Amino acid sequence: LPGSPSERAGLSPGDEIIAINGVALSRFDPEQMVEYLTYTRQRDARLAVRRQNFPRPLEFLLSPQSLD
Repeated sequence: LPGSPSERAGLSPGDEIIAINGVALSRFDPEQMVEYLTYTRQRDARLAVRRQNFPRPLEFLLSPQSLD
């Protein structure tokens, strides 16, 4: 959404977050993912993102202040 924290960080509609801080999200079941995302929300998070038409994942840094 316009003005959202993800837009301010550089994420686009359709981007797929595949890892946070080097940890692949595919490793988690839904309950573990919620716990991990809650934990990372309090710290800087380096996101690996798969974007259509890009050969390699892109990296973005989200910091707690960018979520305000």
